[in-house]
Amino acid sequence: MMKDRQKTALKTALIYMAAGVAWIIVTDSLLSLITAEKGAFSWISIIKGLVFVAVSAAIVYALVQDLLKRLMELEFDLLRASDEAEGSKREAATSYEQLLALKKKLYDMAYFDQLTGLRNQMSLQEDVGKVIGTGSKFALLFLDIDNFKYVNDTLGHSFGNLILKEISSRFAGLMEENCDLYRLAGDKFIVICREIKGILDIEQFALKILKSFKEAVVVEGKSFFHSVSIGVSVYPEHGQTYSDLLKCAEIALYKAKESGKNRIVIYRESMVSTIHEWVETERYLRNALEKSEFELYFQPQYSVEKGDISGFEALIRWRNDEMGFVMPGKFLKVAEDTNMIIAIGEWVLRNACIFLKRLQQEGFGDRTVSVNVSKMQILQDDFADSLLEIIEIAGIDPQSLEIEVPESILIEYYDLVTEKLNTLKDHGVRVTLDNFGKGYSALNYLRKLPITSVKLDKTFSDIITIGEESRILTDFMIKLARSAQLHIIGDGVENREQFEYLIRNGCKRLQGYYISRPLPEREALRKLQEAAARMAGDADAVKTEE
Repeated sequence: MMKDRQKTALKTALIYMAAGVAWIIVTDSLLSLITAEKGAFSWISIIKGLVFVAVSAAIVYALVQDLLKRLMELEFDLLRASDEAEGSKREAATSYEQLLALKKKLYDMAYFDQLTGLRNQMSLQEDVGKVIGTGSKFALLFLDIDNFKYVNDTLGHSFGNLILKEISSRFAGLMEENCDLYRLAGDKFIVICREIKGILDIEQFALKILKSFKEAVVVEGKSFFHSVSIGVSVYPEHGQTYSDLLKCAEIALYKAKESGKNRIVIYRESMVSTIHEWVETERYLRNALEKSEFELYFQPQYSVEKGDISGFEALIRWRNDEMGFVMPGKFLKVAEDTNMIIAIGEWVLRNACIFLKRLQQEGFGDRTVSVNVSKMQILQDDFADSLLEIIEIAGIDPQSLEIEVPESILIEYYDLVTEKLNTLKDHGVRVTLDNFGKGYSALNYLRKLPITSVKLDKTFSDIITIGEESRILTDFMIKLARSAQLHIIGDGVENREQFEYLIRNGCKRLQGYYISRPLPEREALRKLQEAAARMAGDADAVKTEE
């Protein structure tokens, strides 16, 4: 740049010097030729000098103008280059900001759950590793929303996500200073509780979580009641690595669900065999329908008014070649967890209606059959239509079929269930509230439900024989049902004391081993025929005496 400036200055000076020298030589030569007179020569020299000055000024002006023009062009080029540089600088700054934003977005995607904003599994794994590195004792709590799959199956995943966001907010509000919350996947959450003193601290914290869900989760004006099951593993007792601690907590969670849900279970080594049993049961259960391994048994129900069997409860039984006879409480839980309960439940309804048709053909058309329906069944959109179709195909009177609905589902999914039950009730199907008294029971609540009767939970029959004080609870539940003008069924009747007590207190139907064990179809039909023969014999005897 400096050399260019020196070159330009030298060029300008040489031009000016050349022009000046040329002017002097040329004009002096011409002047000597024109005149030799001294006075004239003097005036002409003056004029020549003035002309020289004028010409010099013109030359300098032209040179300066040229320089200014080039200087302006150079300045313009510099300004343009500066603007381009500034633009590049701004672009670089913008690109850098975008890079930082992208980096943050990638970090958030890697370490945070996009639905709830909670830290995710990758964060969990890293954080557990860090806590293990400190060597301090901590607990890993595995939280699972009970029966949440029913929400997704019936309301769709979009609505389910709204409920999950509300639930995660509730969880977050319960966290203590030494606890961190993570969303593992779906409706599964993890809590790390650092620097714990003992199991009692964890149990108290977990109980606080369980109690918080006694209040409904409200989404778009609708109330949903959910419970939570919690499995717990502790470092270093139950594992030295992230995967071991997570596995142990999950096993404890499974045990919590198997034990009735809505509870906390601390991991124990003996629980591993339970998982193996579950896997084996699930494997054989998948082919049970196809292999016709199920059978319906029928437990008689005694009518106080008729003094005779008024109907039966249909109960499913499963006998497998490898596992032998499998208890319903064991395989039905697996069926619910794997969604197989829908197909199995439909099989039960169809075969119960076929049995009703046979009763009708044998002259026992006034008898009823009750069938338990699961949460997942009743939450199916087409449940009511499907059941009415089964009744129509079987060709039976809808009033001879009674469905027993779990009390919990009417609490948790009241809005979803009542419309279906009203449809069935309008067509004559009887609806019974099962396990009455086990959950939430209130008079106003009972009067709103589309039910025709209640079946007392077995515990209220059990406590009758304990003593007078215990019977107060049974009395209260019976009075509550009578106040709602509901038909009362006593369940789990195993001795004469329970039988007589429930009759005295207003139960209209009774069921239990004192009356009869569950019977195969052929024996159930024979029992009715024998009872009918006895009644006919008694009637003949009365006529003879007359």
